[in-house]
Amino acid sequence: EYEKLWARVDSLQNRGLYASALELCDKIMNYATADNLPVQVVKAVIFKMKFNSYIKEEDYIVSISELEKISAKATFPLKQIVHSVTAEVYYGYYQRNRYRFYSRSTTVEFKNEDISTWDLKTLSGKVIQEYLLSLTDENLSKQSKMEEYKDLLLYYSEDGKKIKPTLYDFLARRAYDFFAGNEFDVTRPAEKFTLTDAAFLQSRDKFLQHSFTSTDTFSCKLYATKI
Repeated sequence: EYEKLWARVDSLQNRGLYASALELCDKIMNYATADNLPVQVVKAVIFKMKFNSYIKEEDYIVSISELEKISAKATFPLKQIVHSVTAEVYYGYYQRNRYRFYSRSTTVEFKNEDISTWDLKTLSGKVIQEYLLSLTDENLSKQSKMEEYKDLLLYYSEDGKKIKPTLYDFLARRAYDFFAGNEFDVTRPAEKFTLTDAAFLQSRDKFLQHSFTSTDTFSCKLYATKI
């Protein structure tokens, strides 16, 4: 009786008993897994992460690992939903710890299982990968109506149903909202520089006399002049 179980979770949350609420969410997730109810599984995981974040960051990281394990074993549609949620959780971790990533150079030796050791390039690549994985099995997602997953949505209305009538529409919109932003672009140059002209490899004098069309022309020649 999931409705009654979630009512108990809400009651514990309202009283600030997050550890007890977390324990109950664990039970709900186990029940839902056994009953093959993907919406309830994902909802339980989402609430677990929320309560973990209230307790300590280490448990929040554990929840991310838990999502990875679920998506590895799951099939459609749970797999796609979990990938989308996982992407959001990774991005949420970045937002909570933005200052760490901006002050950290590329990490050469990091622990794959420990997100706290990652650099921004690794984290952004992971977020992108998870969103793309959420869009797999496109045909099946387009045949799944969002009414089947409305209990999972925090904000669900008739208007929302018209905008996102299928599961694919919902997942694609979540991915689009992320890719439409460019915050992670700080890890890449605005205009990527590539060597396309043999003049770059000529002698210093010929290099300085050559006319380049690259947007980096001025900086390149200025550097060569100083050398």
